[in-house]
Amino acid sequence: VVELKPLFELHNVQSFLIVTSKFHTRRSFYVFNAYFESSYDIGIVSADDGVDYDRWWSDSEMIQKIGFEWQKFIWYFFSNKL
Repeated sequence: VVELKPLFELHNVQSFLIVTSKFHTRRSFYVFNAYFESSYDIGIVSADDGVDYDRWWSDSEMIQKIGFEWQKFIWYFFSNKL
């Protein structure tokens, strides 16, 4: 994120689209939005990540993946990184 700002300024970027896995979308959007402080029109799209969001809790690997992502989101939130 930090390395993008000078590049965006150099090329007069007004908006951009983040493409990431579905379970990363929430944290990614908040991190980008917090860093750029509404200077840009930011969109976000999720790519297929192989997670069955209707039954993620029934698979231990998916529980770990989703749980770890929530831990990272909470850490960003409470450490003022967002």
